[in-house]
Amino acid sequence: MFAYAVPLILPLALVSGCTGKESAPISMAQGPVAVLVAPVVQKTVPNQLHEVGTVEAYSTVSIKSRVEGHLEAIHFKEGDFVKKGQLLFTIDQRTYQAALDQVNANLARDVARAKQADTDEQRYAYLLKFGVGSREQYDQAHAQAASLIAAAAADRAAVISRIMRATSSRRTPTPRWS
Repeated sequence: MFAYAVPLILPLALVSGCTGKESAPISMAQGPVAVLVAPVVQKTVPNQLHEVGTVEAYSTVSIKSRVEGHLEAIHFKEGDFVKKGQLLFTIDQRTYQAALDQVNANLARDVARAKQADTDEQRYAYLLKFGVGSREQYDQAHAQAASLIAAAAADRAAVISRIMRATSSRRTPTPRWS
C-alpha cells in the first residue's frame, strides 16, 4: 500500500507549492533603487596606492668619507634622490682651519729664515770677495740658505695638501701665502 501512496502525494506537494500568491519578488514590491549621477569631467587623478608592506630601495650606495671631522649639517634625507656633485654633508672646518693655520705659520717662519739666510750668504760672499771672510763661512751660509728655501717649498706643499684634504666640505679654508 505504501507503493501506491507515494505517486499520489508527490504531485499534490508540487501543485500546492507553485500556487502561492504571497511569493511575489521583493524588489518589485519596494520600487526602483535611487542612483546618483554627475556630469563627466576630464582631469588628472593622482595615482595613489594605499597598501601595507615593506619597501626596498631600487639601489643603495655606501658613502665613505675621504676626510675626518665632525658633521655640522646633513643636506639630504634618507630615501632622497641625490645627483652627482650634490652637497651631502658639511664638516666642521675648525680642525682644518687650525691645521692650515699651523702650516701657514711654518711657511712664514721658514720664508723669514730663508730671507735671513740669503742675506747672510750675500754678506759672506762680499767678505770672501775682498778676502776678509773665509770660504768655509760662505759655504755654510750658502748651504743654510738653500736648506731654508727647500723648507719653505716643503711648507708650500703642506699648505696645498691641507687645502686638498678639506675640499670635500662646504667651506674650503683659504691659504695665506707669504
